[in-house]
This record gives sequence, structure tokens and C-alpha cells, in this order.
Amino acid sequence: MKKAPFLFIYILLIIGMSCDSGGKDKTGSTGGIDTFEESSLVLPEGVNITSVDGDMTSVISGMDQDEMIAFSTCIQACNSSSTMDPDCFMNCMNTSDIFPDGGTFNLCMTVTNITSVNVTITISAGTRFNPADSDFQPMLVIYDITITITPGTSRYCIPVYCLARTKSAPSSSDDKYDEADMIPESGCLKDIVDITSTKDIESLSHTDLSSIQDIIWNCVDEGDFSSDDETFLNGLPDAD
Repeated sequence: MKKAPFLFIYILLIIGMSCDSGGKDKTGSTGGIDTFEESSLVLPEGVNITSVDGDMTSVISGMDQDEMIAFSTCIQACNSSSTMDPDCFMNCMNTSDIFPDGGTFNLCMTVTNITSVNVTITISAGTRFNPADSDFQPMLVIYDITITITPGTSRYCIPVYCLARTKSAPSSSDDKYDEADMIPESGCLKDIVDITSTKDIESLSHTDLSSIQDIIWNCVDEGDFSSDDETFLNGLPDAD
């Protein structure tokens, strides 16, 4: 079934609000490579991540007509609002299950499970995804993410945060991430993740998620985060 163009338009709108700090424009992608180095990820036998990239629009291919109608109705209601509240658009995306909650951006993985059963994997808080092309921002996972991998080859998106304010966010399947590692065991990023890993990040509004993004960018830029930022993070709702 043909997919409505507006889905892509509003996905791009959310991308623009989430990880674009007004830094430099993307100058072009090298395309990366089609293999992924799982250096910090412990995967069960039979499961392999073959690629990680910025093609978030690929995950809407499974939406049926009823899901698209519901999403369209929600978006139109937001669009008719005089405030154009970003939280309204984010709520439409979250309730439609287009993308997972809990990040200002999403990276999407192609995962192969050669077993005949569902397999659960966990991507730990503090995992950093590094781009093949240095024009793009590294991405950070700030709480443990558990994914159920079905047999065969499938696409899964994970919520992440951007780590280089002046660089571009990925936007296509050519924008590859070829390695994952863990952030250093000391420093402000570790301090931030130590807090956020205990919080219910998936329940937060776009405004709060954007505040976390700014705190992370400031940490990367300045090597520290303020007492006010620490108070804000500690005040977020605790995870169950």
C-alpha cells in the first residue's frame, strides 16, 4: 500500500526540532560500510547487528491504513493549534508507536536473528554509537534499552542523544554508524548517565527531553554540568 507523503514530512519536522542545534549543514556522506563493529555490545549467539544508520523513515513501512489515519488525525489537530506545540507532535508519534519514546533522536539497526525463537538483547546506558563519517554526531544511550529480536532480519530503532552540537544528524540509510563503545568511566557524561539510567525517561515530554539534550551538549562542550542541571536530572521521575 502506498504511504502518505505527510508521514515523512512530519517525521522530518520532529527530527529538525530534536537534534538540530543550528550547527553546520550536512556536506555529504561517505556512505559508511555495511558492517557494524559490536565492540561494546554483548549479543546472544545467532544474533548479529549488520548495520546502524539514520534512516528513521524506514520503520513506518509496517503501518497499516488505520494506523496512518489515526496518526494523520492527531497531526492535523496539532497543526491547527496556534501554538504548534512540539509536545503535541511528539505525542502523536509516541501514541502511534512509529518510534520509541525516550530520546531526542533515533538510530535504526538492521538485526539478523538466525535462530527460530525471539531473542532479547539489552543496549546498556552509556553505549556510544560512532559514525563512519565524522560530519555526523556520535549518539549516546542514556538508559538501558531492551529489544525483543524476532527470527529473520528486521529493523529496530532506539532512542539516543546527540553528542556534537556543531555536527549534523544522520538522515538516511547511507549515514552509517560503524562502531559502538562505552563512554569513559569518569567525567560529566558518566555522571549524567548514572542519573538518567535510574529515571523513567520514556515518560518525559519533548521539552524535558530537549533539556536533557542541552545538558549533554553543554557537558561535551564545557567538560562539566551545573548544579542546576544536576538538580533537574535528579528531579526527573524514577524508573519503576
